[in-house]
Amino acid sequence: MEHLSIEKYITGQYALNIHHADIEDEPTGDWHGFIWDNIKELPHKDVTYAGKGCFIDTFNIWGNFGIYDDTKHLMENFILKEDTYVADYYRAILDMIYSSLKKYGKIYHLNCITHDHLDNEHQVMLVINKLQLLEKHLNSKENDELKRWVDNELNYENNRAGIYA
Repeated sequence: MEHLSIEKYITGQYALNIHHADIEDEPTGDWHGFIWDNIKELPHKDVTYAGKGCFIDTFNIWGNFGIYDDTKHLMENFILKEDTYVADYYRAILDMIYSSLKKYGKIYHLNCITHDHLDNEHQVMLVINKLQLLEKHLNSKENDELKRWVDNELNYENNRAGIYA
């Protein structure tokens, strides 16, 4: 897999809370700009990064999928010390699932995340299908948790109503 020159990028909640009004096909998300209120300079210790040397390093799983150069957009709002790459909504969700599984062995606080941040079933299924690549990087307990989470995500309506698989 080609990795271009990307070594690290912003991911997780911070990436999910960057709204680009000028990107036509960006999911509408459930973004809250206030997460960025106390950030004046990037890189920043409170922002979640992934990639080389970070706890979340999923290049060997998804390559550069869903990572884009957001330097120009971020320069309008922050002082940048370096070019800045950001995970799109899909990659940020994938990274959050990976991180939770590796940190806790479970997926915490991410029920319905695909439906909260993505606009349609096609987008949801893109994430679900990309998760298949994660299976060979997980132990059996983590894979069982991933399967349970996927089942809940696919049963979104019941999940929202509080009826979990």
